[in-house]
Amino acid sequence: MKINATVQKLIAELLGTTLIAISFTAAVASTKAVPQFAIGITVALAILVTVNISGAHLNPLISLYFFSKKTLTGALFAGFIGAQVIGAVCGAVIGRAMWGAALSLPEVGTVPEFPLLISEWVFTGGLIFLVGYLIFQKRAQLLGIVIPVWVIAGIGFTPTGAQGNPAVSIALMFAGEQDLQTVAWFVVAQAAGMLTGLIGLAVFTAKPSKPAKKVAAAKASNRTKKA
Repeated sequence: MKINATVQKLIAELLGTTLIAISFTAAVASTKAVPQFAIGITVALAILVTVNISGAHLNPLISLYFFSKKTLTGALFAGFIGAQVIGAVCGAVIGRAMWGAALSLPEVGTVPEFPLLISEWVFTGGLIFLVGYLIFQKRAQLLGIVIPVWVIAGIGFTPTGAQGNPAVSIALMFAGEQDLQTVAWFVVAQAAGMLTGLIGLAVFTAKPSKPAKKVAAAKASNRTKKA
């Protein structure tokens, strides 16, 4: 069977994001004791099956990162965002249905508390940094291990459940776990986290400058050789 490469990428992003959204929304409804491990494993599997097709973005912010690096065209970037948002809604529908719960309509709600925004900022910053740093180090094959571990850790230390992904935030909104204003502010915090992660990435991947004395000595040595 043959399929258009772009269509295949969009389907991969849609289904991968759907799978992740199912894990988050179903885990919220679950009474099991280890939802964070179930989510982490699901994220790992979603990355595994989509990485060689679409690059396993599965997150609008990751797609924005690659778009900013000019490794993703504008048309494909828009397509990825659309596929991820649709996947988020589909995941919420399926995740709720698995536990016999109806889909919730978004409510306007109120502005979330500041600690929640800090949590999303920190987690998303770490997520973007890890993705960018592994790619810089040419160790992208480790993303399927490192990112799920970061997700599991984040679920344990953040009060927001380590969303770090506008698609996940949207899915949880339709699952009735958060309102429209909360999602909007979370996306702002996640975007700020992305910028922070990029700053950290720029620092860690920058070439260290030589001390002034060594530079002067090198120039003197070059002048001596030329003489």
